[in-house]
Amino acid sequence: MTPLKALLFPTAVEALGDRGVGMSTEVWWSHHHPFKSGLTGETVQQFCDAYEAASGKQWTQPIGFKHANLEVAIDVLKRAKKVEASAIRDAIAQTDYQSLVGPITWKGGPTNPVPNVCTTPLVGGSGGRVRSSSTTWMSSSTRPRRTFRSTARSTRSAIPDA
Repeated sequence: MTPLKALLFPTAVEALGDRGVGMSTEVWWSHHHPFKSGLTGETVQQFCDAYEAASGKQWTQPIGFKHANLEVAIDVLKRAKKVEASAIRDAIAQTDYQSLVGPITWKGGPTNPVPNVCTTPLVGGSGGRVRSSSTTWMSSSTRPRRTFRSTARSTRSAIPDA
């Protein structure tokens, strides 16, 4: 069964208990993705480790995109000629940035279907017990760890809010 966004957060998988084992879902981003921040230089793994150390909670898929939004916003403001709507819009349109979630661009081209749409990597995953090559998805000191293993590659679309 693939409930998609229903398994986005570790608590959702944890609530399912053993019924979560074997379920599959889309994985937008994980600590195993091969990217690093163009702003901080941190790898995805380093970012997730720092988040877990600071918060005491497991990383979640959306935090990579939240960080990437800030990375791109800072990059756009650095490149804008003036702090005016048209200059910022033009800088957004010319974005070609390597972020924590992968390359971000709204220029169109082979990886983006149309201008103003940016695709980022998306993989499939399935729930299971922890294995060394798996992506840890849920952790709890009182329950067994659950994992989602990468099983396929695709793309995910995102439209900037500019």
